[in-house]
Amino acid sequence: MVSTSSLTNAETLGSRRYLPQAQGASPSPNQNLLPLTAALTADDHLSVGGCDVVALVEQFGSPLYILDDHTLRAACRQYRQGFERYYPGEALVLYASKAWSCLAVCAIVAAEGLGIDVVSAGELLTATEAGANPDTLYFHGNNKSTDELALALDIGCRIVVDNWLELKTLGELATQQGKRVPVLLRITPALSATPMNTSALATWIASSALTQSKLIRCLNFWLLNLSCSV
Repeated sequence: MVSTSSLTNAETLGSRRYLPQAQGASPSPNQNLLPLTAALTADDHLSVGGCDVVALVEQFGSPLYILDDHTLRAACRQYRQGFERYYPGEALVLYASKAWSCLAVCAIVAAEGLGIDVVSAGELLTATEAGANPDTLYFHGNNKSTDELALALDIGCRIVVDNWLELKTLGELATQQGKRVPVLLRITPALSATPMNTSALATWIASSALTQSKLIRCLNFWLLNLSCSV
């Protein structure tokens, strides 16, 4: 959001420290308050991506949300490359579409090799229409409607099952359509995150998933993995 209110000289000079150039030109979006392309014009206006912000506000009005293509792509690449470099297994970074779900953003993150986390039919359709591969779309949410689950089956995305009712409904839909559904189970480990006991976590997951895995085999499900926050 952009504010066009007047600033004193002291405030203007103080705000300059937030420009990427004033912070040692860190290449990480997470280490900069402003977009990586933020700079000052000859008229002392803030510019983003080479566009004068004052001119943008005059053209489109305020409040105005501005997204910098370069900064978004840099963030996508750094997350993806970080996993490729430091994680020995297979990984897919997901963009949380609740941050901003629109065709342009979904198209950019998909082009950069990220998957997309969606939580509604609207977000799922937006990601699909933006050209995202259904195999990289993960449908989360604890209150998915029957229509939303049916849409997810039609699109062929991954479904993160949150509760037993959803699992039952999804199983019925899959049987009716004769489809095998790729799912992840959302679980809540009864363990403390501090300190992390990986052995106990592995044991808990194995025992708690046994009943679910049996049910999944009966309902035409394809269990991809478990989803949890610890």
